[in-house]
Amino acid sequence: MNFLPALTNGLKYLPTLVAGVEVVRGGKNGQQKQNEVVAAMNALLDVKNAVADKEIANPGMFNEGLGEAINGVVKMLNASVWNKAA
Repeated sequence: MNFLPALTNGLKYLPTLVAGVEVVRGGKNGQQKQNEVVAAMNALLDVKNAVADKEIANPGMFNEGLGEAINGVVKMLNASVWNKAA
């Protein structure tokens, strides 16, 4: 598995995952929702195999970076028309 193309391809789904978790789990706090998006992205990207194949050397740092990307997507969505109802 060549992880970099999988990662860049998978990131295009990040806004959809964030919006979907917000709709389904809107009552949860931000960290709980972020954890759900991280879990979904990990499954989508097959992170377990990437770690086993040593394509991800530091899974904690990977998930931390993914969390930062999720926070950025949330900021962009909150600044957009998507958040108009709020």
